[in-house]
Amino acid sequence: MLDKLDLVVEIEELLEECGYYPFGDDYCDNKYPYELITSPSINNGKFTIENFLLWQNFIESISWDEFVSDVELAIINCEDDYPDIAEQYQKFLDFIQEKFNYIQIYKVKLEEINEGENQFEEAHIYCIIGAIGNLWLGLTPRLDNEWYYGNTQSSNTNLTPEIKKVINTLKSDYQESLLLLSMAVDDCLTNCKTEVVYSRHLIIEKLLDSACYCWSKNYIANSKYKIGGKIDKLLRDNLSEVKKHYVWGVDGWFIYIGGIAEDGDWIGLYTREEYYY
Repeated sequence: MLDKLDLVVEIEELLEECGYYPFGDDYCDNKYPYELITSPSINNGKFTIENFLLWQNFIESISWDEFVSDVELAIINCEDDYPDIAEQYQKFLDFIQEKFNYIQIYKVKLEEINEGENQFEEAHIYCIIGAIGNLWLGLTPRLDNEWYYGNTQSSNTNLTPEIKKVINTLKSDYQESLLLLSMAVDDCLTNCKTEVVYSRHLIIEKLLDSACYCWSKNYIANSKYKIGGKIDKLLRDNLSEVKKHYVWGVDGWFIYIGGIAEDGDWIGLYTREEYYY
C-alpha cells in the first residue's frame, strides 16, 4: 500500500499524462477535465454522504430561525396565489416543533442557469429532519430529473402508527406549506418526499436519494481506457469504500470517484458530466 503522498503524486502524474481525461474525452464531452481532490478526515474517518456534501458545500446546516426567516420571504412572493399560506405555514411550523424531538434544517444548494450570460446562480431546497421516538424522519421536495438512476423509491417500511400519522398529516394538511421548502428554478420540483430510517447518519443519504438529488454506486472503470484503469487500480489498492458519487446539477452531474485513506482522508477525482438529450 502506497503512502498517501505517493498515491496523490502518482494519480497527478497519470492525469497529466492523459490530459486530465483518464476515461476518454467522450465521457466528459470535451468540457470538464478531472481534478484530483483530497479532504481532511470526514467525521473521524466515518464516511457519510451527509458529511461529504457538507465538505463540498452542497448542503449547509442552518438554524431554525434562519429557516423561518428565509421562508417568510417566499410567503410574500406567493400570497397572491395562496392567500392563506402565512397562517397555514405557521401551523406547519408548530406541527413540526410539536412532533419532532430534535430538528435539523439543511439548505440544499442547486444551480439556476442565467441563459443570457450562461452563468450559474444559486437556488435551493430545504431538508427538514427530526427524531420521532427512535426513528428519524426527513422531508424535502423531489427534483424532477429524468436522468436520475438512483433509488427514487422510498424506504419507508414497518412504520409505527405515530410516524404514519405524522406523514399523512403533512401530506393532507400542509401540502402548500411543503412547497415553501423550495426556492428553486421553476418546474424542477414535484411532490414532497419523506424518508424514515433508524440511523441518524443515513437519513440525509436516503432522503436526498429518493428526492433525486444525489446517489452513489460501486465504481468500476471502463477497461478500454488505459490510464483510467491504472488510476482505478491505484484507488482500489490504496483506499477503502471506493465509490462513484453523483450530485444534481441543472445541466449535468457533479461526479466524484474516490475512497478513504488509512488516516481517514478522502482522496479521489472530481468532474462534471452533462446530461445527454
